[in-house]
Amino acid sequence: PSRPLHGDHILQVAITKIACLDRQEIGRKAAVMAFLEWSCFEYIFVRESLLLCLLHFAPDSEKSLIQSIRSSNPSNRLKGVRNAVWDLLLVRDWVKRVQKQSDENRVWILCSRDAQLQRLARLVIHTDMEKKREELFFEMLTGIGWSKNISRQITKIHFELMGKTESSKRACKRDGFDAHCPEFLQNLEQELCC
Repeated sequence: PSRPLHGDHILQVAITKIACLDRQEIGRKAAVMAFLEWSCFEYIFVRESLLLCLLHFAPDSEKSLIQSIRSSNPSNRLKGVRNAVWDLLLVRDWVKRVQKQSDENRVWILCSRDAQLQRLARLVIHTDMEKKREELFFEMLTGIGWSKNISRQITKIHFELMGKTESSKRACKRDGFDAHCPEFLQNLEQELCC
């Protein structure tokens, strides 16, 4: 992109959580369910990080955008998270440009040899999580390798939790949530470095 990308702290918290869940080795489905619960009650729903989580833990995922999670060097793990944040910011910026390209009479092409980045970009551009389209979400899950049974379970939980977005029990609805985010990130980074 020709201008700085913003919003990295929101994605960094979410991607660090994905990395922490991966290191816990609780299983793919359990990690996704834990991320959904965490997003709903302890953080916020962020479309790009949710899609990254679903791709990262998908049964047929060969390689993730979050590199070096298993490294013995904690600095490499943090660097892997930062690189994934940049990739998601790049995708987010590209999607915004694509959505305006008809009005601007321009075409925006995402050029990357990174197959996972391309895969994530296709999901983000074709998925609107705010519209409660369970069938589309289910098809997206089966399309990235989740079984029909697990896809149904993830879809059910996802939309049940999306129905609770206005709940006062959510951390993001409490006073001071934004001020708490740097501490939240610090705690997750410490967990990732252990």
